[in-house]
Amino acid sequence: MPLTSMKKEESLVIAAQPFDSEFIPADHAMGYPVCCLENRLLPEEKDIIPWALLLLLSNTRITLSQLYTSNPILLCLFLNIFLLYLVYPTTLVISMANALHIAAMSCCDFPSLSTLPLRAMHKGKHIKLNRMAVVIKAKTNCEFDDKDVDISLSHRVDAVKPSKTLAIFDDATALLQSGVPVIRLSCGESDFDTPAVIAEAGMNAIRDGYTRYTPNSGTLELRQAICHKLKEENGITYSLDQIVVSNGAKQSIVQAVLAVCSPGDEVIIPAPFYVSYPEMARLAHATPVILPTHISNNFILDPKLLEANLTERSRLLILCSPCNPTGSVYPKKLLEEIAQIVAKHPRLLVLSDENYEHMIYAPATHTSFASITGMWDRTLTVNGLSKTFAMTGWRLGYIAGPKHFVAACAKIQSQFTSGASSISQKAGVAALGLGYAGGEAVSTMVKAFRERRDFLVESFRDMGGAKICEPQGGFYVFIDFSSYYGREAEGFGLIENSDSLCHYLLDKGQVALVPGSAFGDDNCIRISFAESLTTLKIAVERIKKALIPLSSSAAMQKGNHVELNKRVVVIKAKNKSDSADIEVDVSLSHRVNAVKPSKTMAISDHATSLLQTGVPVIRLAAGEPDFDTPAVIAEAGMNAIRDGYTRYTPNAGTLELRQAICHKLKGVEKCHMTVSAEENGITYTPDEIVVSNGAKQSVVQAVLAVCSPGDEVIIPGPFYVSYPEMARLADAIPVIIPTHISNNFLLDPKLLEANITGRSRLLILCSPCNPTGSVYSKKLLEEIAQIVAKHPRLLVISDEIYEHIIYAPATHTSFASLPGMWDRTLTVNGFSKTFAMTGWRLGYIAGPKHFVAACGKIQSQFTSGASSISQKAGVAALGLGYAGGESVSTMVKAFRERRDFLVESFSKMDGVKISEPQGAFYLFIDFSSYYGREAEGFGLIQNSDSLCLYLLDKSLVALVPGSAFGDDSCIRISYAESLPTLKIAVERIKKALIPLSSAALV
Repeated sequence: MPLTSMKKEESLVIAAQPFDSEFIPADHAMGYPVCCLENRLLPEEKDIIPWALLLLLSNTRITLSQLYTSNPILLCLFLNIFLLYLVYPTTLVISMANALHIAAMSCCDFPSLSTLPLRAMHKGKHIKLNRMAVVIKAKTNCEFDDKDVDISLSHRVDAVKPSKTLAIFDDATALLQSGVPVIRLSCGESDFDTPAVIAEAGMNAIRDGYTRYTPNSGTLELRQAICHKLKEENGITYSLDQIVVSNGAKQSIVQAVLAVCSPGDEVIIPAPFYVSYPEMARLAHATPVILPTHISNNFILDPKLLEANLTERSRLLILCSPCNPTGSVYPKKLLEEIAQIVAKHPRLLVLSDENYEHMIYAPATHTSFASITGMWDRTLTVNGLSKTFAMTGWRLGYIAGPKHFVAACAKIQSQFTSGASSISQKAGVAALGLGYAGGEAVSTMVKAFRERRDFLVESFRDMGGAKICEPQGGFYVFIDFSSYYGREAEGFGLIENSDSLCHYLLDKGQVALVPGSAFGDDNCIRISFAESLTTLKIAVERIKKALIPLSSSAAMQKGNHVELNKRVVVIKAKNKSDSADIEVDVSLSHRVNAVKPSKTMAISDHATSLLQTGVPVIRLAAGEPDFDTPAVIAEAGMNAIRDGYTRYTPNAGTLELRQAICHKLKGVEKCHMTVSAEENGITYTPDEIVVSNGAKQSVVQAVLAVCSPGDEVIIPGPFYVSYPEMARLADAIPVIIPTHISNNFLLDPKLLEANITGRSRLLILCSPCNPTGSVYSKKLLEEIAQIVAKHPRLLVISDEIYEHIIYAPATHTSFASLPGMWDRTLTVNGFSKTFAMTGWRLGYIAGPKHFVAACGKIQSQFTSGASSISQKAGVAALGLGYAGGESVSTMVKAFRERRDFLVESFSKMDGVKISEPQGAFYLFIDFSSYYGREAEGFGLIQNSDSLCLYLLDKSLVALVPGSAFGDDSCIRISYAESLPTLKIAVERIKKALIPLSSAALV
């Protein structure tokens, strides 16, 4: 519609407003140095053009309608440049902007840039960056029932592509479930069952109630086993604090990229590459630099090409050997050549992905890059148990490296997912105990894979028009089918590239393969031979039959392909490591420096380590029930293992579990009987649900999906410890609104309204609340909803993880159930608290498909789906009945008894303020009257941190300081322990506080 014909209320509006961020290193100011323009800090003069145009528009009051009237093409160019520049600050965009400025001066009388006052603004080593929030909003009727909701996503989601391998796997699975006999040769997982010894270890963990949180970095037992394995099999030595266990190797990799890469850094990736590597770099705002390899050279990186592409911005080289998707194995001699080049560049680190190390075919051998002379200090070694031990559904991987870097990875993990599944970690210990290289169980698998590889290589080598390189490892062949491109397929259309050829083979041959475009080489297609030989023989026949018509088809003219080389301006920081005689840049990304580690996890881990050394500490720090997982749920998990349900699931979660979640959120008709019991009164479809490795992951993915740099995330304080750090991970600004013990720690709607600005993007509500136990009444939530409705940009995350741990007369209300709130609410929940399943690592998010799909896209590149075993257990949990049935009501009854005891005990103490919690299993008590007192043999009690350290030292009770939750007056006490234990803890605390009561204030 032409602008001139728009109604006034429908006209486009452009808003420009400056905003402040925290001080950040000059080297990392969004990847480029900064200058000042009219007291605003902006990119340097050569990058100033687009920002200057924006200022000129706002300062000279020239409307877009005037710009359209002057030159409509110029308007389109202007808008496109800004959208492009926000994501890709390239030389191409700068050139376009220069041309636009010249045109604008001629048609709109814009002043010349030479008249603008530009000056560099350096404050020592830091620059305060005032960035420009650009919002182009069309005020038209919204598709959501006339509600005005901003459904824009963060730029990182738009920049990141979903995983093609997972997408194709999900499509093929859906076809199979609908009765189409598709052969799936697309997903990278073994067709073998998890070895019996490993499966038994997992079942024993469930039987023994080993279903609780583990230390964030992994259990001591598993990390010891990993250290032993790396020393014996790989020739590299690590200590326990140089290992972090994660929910799969994929998570280990992306956390490493986020830890060491800052905006504008370059990540060197040989192609073909694992599908997620470039997207991981983009998530870190780094630039993936792709170095092509060729089938004629067995897809091995040319060291000369590597050296020619290294710049002062090169930060990370990712090597994968054996390689997914090509099966190439890097010989030791070639790795030594690469190491010599790496050693010349102190800023360059190496991430060595060795997930397929034991899937290797003689005479090829595996060499760990960190074992090469001089490379230990700059190498992050990633591995996992999925491929070697057929444990894809168990979700278990790890990273090993210098403590400085690995600790940064752990810090990110503490705010993203916490530790991996406790059950999987027990199974992992059993796996690493099978012997060298996995023993007979693994050698049997490798022997079968070799037979299948030989069959496929022989079959396709005989085909005309196919080029093949014999893989030396992994379980893939990467075949060049480009000779078929440009041919017309009857009833299908033109075969243009690897994508269309794969669609054709799925349509005509009913074989699911992965296009080479997913891996950076559009000439090829990846075929997995992790299927039985019988299945592979059928698949080959189908593929050959489908390709026959193409062989006789005339080739069509191919279009031209243009590759755009993007350059990002950065300043290199030169730091020397403390490693003897080795120059290594040990700087971390700005996001890691900005993010604080989880205090709750740190205190819990510290208390656990004291217990393991024999100190009788009472742990009232971690937020997990002391009850065992209900027997029905545990049995479902064991049955999943027995039945071999230990493989990858769809990225968003199994259909069975997502349907159960939808049913839980709102009753449905089943077997012609209406289920009237609705737990939440909100309706979703399965494609509006994404299941993750715990509710924490669901929350942070939502924040990453909707928040762009400079957006504000409104968080009532006290808050769950990770909320502000999640905002910082998204380069957003946490805005903390304090609540008070006198008002039961509930958010004041007036205070909320006063703190909402044009930059407010997200409000996070937690009810029942961690750490306070406060429950928001329906009436109060309705008041908040009325305020939210006035602000189209403002979305809400409703964290309802404690919904069923609630004490009458308090009741739970889902925020999305309120009128007008469904379209702007992302509801997060999980199984950890209600069903005592903390160690199973299972949570989910529900919301409008547009937002939830973005969360799924991030997850596809971060961890993939949650544990298959845990998802089966989750279905059983949701089958226990309304609100968890009798199992949960028994727990809640016990929690209430414990709460009443603690409230009565502490209410009688002098100098203590307490608000009776209405839900969850925490007390948040004000002990600030003890601050400023001197403790003999300890020192000054200054704040909640020092008081907690004092109580741990003197009473051997582990508590969490209120500073972790944004209120330093208080301390959080968990009553998810038995009543006898709580009685002992209270006596210890009272006894320790007596000397402080009589101590004089300092």
